Amino acid sequence: MLANKTTRRTEILNRLKNTLTTPDVFKTVPYKTQKEGRIISGIYHYLVHEVRKLYQEYGGFTEKTAVLKTNKNLLWEGNINTTINHVEFFGGRHRPDIIVDFEEGFKIAVEVKRGVSGHSFRKGIGQCLVYTASFMADFAILLYIDISKEQKILKSIDGIYEKRFIKELWDDNNIMLVFV
Repeated sequence: MLANKTTRRTEILNRLKNTLTTPDVFKTVPYKTQKEGRIISGIYHYLVHEVRKLYQEYGGFTEKTAVLKTNKNLLWEGNINTTINHVEFFGGRHRPDIIVDFEEGFKIAVEVKRGVSGHSFRKGIGQCLVYTASFMADFAILLYIDISKEQKILKSIDGIYEKRFIKELWDDNNIMLVFV
């Protein structure tokens, strides 16, 4: 059964989504030429700041406690002090780029993909489906960075079928898509 999409949870997810797409990251990280790991490294520091604020605003924690909770519950594979465990699913081992374990019953997987074609996009969607279907995460956010010259994936998101697909991923699978 899917986790509930309460107003509070949706607001938190939207704040994280906005943080993932902050123009500051994409001004400083040459995302068209850098690998996903380098892009995530640039985003991570913004997420740390935002998750701390979320703990204070939505959790009612003091700044000191919010820092401790963020350090414990914001997991990134590039941080040597944290470990993201794999989930076994259909004979494979899977893990997201980032986990925000905000509170009991509200774990968010973040997957970052970049590419020039539908191949990397499909891979990202598949990974997010694994995270929510296996209950590794209650919600997933896919940040897809379109690095094609024509920006063909980015330009297509307002199409009829694309809008319906984005809505169904959210409604039926708790997956939020965000594009840059």
